[in-house]
Amino acid sequence: MFSIIRPSDFPKSLTKSTKDYRAADVVEVLQEIFFSKCYLCERKGFPDVNIEHRDPHEGDLVKKYDWSNLFYACVRCNGIKSNIHKNILDCCQTLDVAQAIELHCPIVNNDGHKVIVKIGNLGSNHEIESTIKLLDLCFNDTNTALKGIGRHTLIQQIQRYQTKLLIIKDELLDDTLILTASEKNMRIDKLKVMCDPEFPFSAFWKWYITRDVDLSKIVGNVF
Repeated sequence: MFSIIRPSDFPKSLTKSTKDYRAADVVEVLQEIFFSKCYLCERKGFPDVNIEHRDPHEGDLVKKYDWSNLFYACVRCNGIKSNIHKNILDCCQTLDVAQAIELHCPIVNNDGHKVIVKIGNLGSNHEIESTIKLLDLCFNDTNTALKGIGRHTLIQQIQRYQTKLLIIKDELLDDTLILTASEKNMRIDKLKVMCDPEFPFSAFWKWYITRDVDLSKIVGNVF
């Protein structure tokens, strides 16, 4: 997950007598503030967008049109979360959600190799535990054929970026590759860009760099 700042001004479609949380002005603002990323899996630029209620409204009109309860999500994550998972972290609050939950993608893409989802640096509480359970499903659920296909594609996308990170790491650590200071800094800057909330799957790269002894010394703190 990644942290964002939600503007306090409500889109007009949420203030009308005939409210619509799927209206263009609502969707466009959510797309912008969430960087076109699913707030759960961090996939970016997906075609099938859902407006997700972090706290399931279950017919409650206040929750249904509450600006602070509307989130930008992909179809896969929205379907997995449904109205079952509650009390999950709000990435619009002051808590650094990327630091709260540690994520690592496997090198191998099959059902037996899972994305690691575990408690990060901020300790545990009910919301963190609930979010870990949800994210574990978002990244690893294959209990139907369609979910299996969706999961395989998701891991492919994460691994493409992970490969790019590994290439940069190899270049920084390869003593036979003679780099000038500017060339080295350019590669370090690329790794920092990967940790920016706008970047796809940014929490993964923050944790990879943090847990890697060599990269953490070169890049420094990315949280």
